[in-house]
Amino acid sequence: MLLTTVTIGCSQKHSRLTNNSTHNSSSQNPSSHSASSQQNINPNRRQAIKQLDAFFQRWIGVPYAIGGLSRAGVDCSGWAKLAYANAFGKRLPRTTARQVTTGNWIARSNLQWGDLVFFKTGVKVRHVGIYIGNDQFMHASTSVGVTVSKLSNPYWHSRYWMARRHNF
Repeated sequence: MLLTTVTIGCSQKHSRLTNNSTHNSSSQNPSSHSASSQQNINPNRRQAIKQLDAFFQRWIGVPYAIGGLSRAGVDCSGWAKLAYANAFGKRLPRTTARQVTTGNWIARSNLQWGDLVFFKTGVKVRHVGIYIGNDQFMHASTSVGVTVSKLSNPYWHSRYWMARRHNF
């Protein structure tokens, strides 16, 4: 079974490969990029979006630390776990290997705010982020810490694996 070979945490290779990747400025407000994508979202989800944005604003730039769960350092699955608990009141498992087994599979073409997006960043390494609309996702990057990146960035585009949706 593939999931038994997945390691905890995110790819250390990412920090070397994404130094030239396109990240949004941390001063930008992620929700400002997706006003049109929020028009058809139910009120509960819209409130969760506001909470996720506020949570993200407090975590921008927090450095990556494998196994980390604090503002001193956090890894991708830890950040997703904390963000989901804070914004959505949902408990996620601690590791990417376990997070990928939760929620419902979603086609890339049907991504919505709050969906978990997963990437294969190495032979046994996976990465997770939270989709925020307009081809963007929040995550804890090994190179710049908590940030927003584009799915269309060549690094992420070539490593995209799947998405999972949780009902809020």
